[in-house]
Amino acid sequence: MTQKREQKEQPSSSTTPTPEAQAPAQAERRPFETYLPGLPAWQQAAVRAYADWPQGREVTRAEFDKALEGSTKEAIE
Repeated sequence: MTQKREQKEQPSSSTTPTPEAQAPAQAERRPFETYLPGLPAWQQAAVRAYADWPQGREVTRAEFDKALEGSTKEAIE
């Protein structure tokens, strides 16, 4: 009789993904206010008005950038 050996794969340290490597799959969410510093006051006001997010709303950098881009392209009448 031949016995089948079960091989358990042990992840080596070189193949174990680091938190930084997993970051693109799970974008970090932060309160949108953390992305505001460094922007001129008018852009801060524009993105707040455009996005209409409640205070403390957590968004990704990509979501914030999309709102910022949209806020600067919107025509005010």
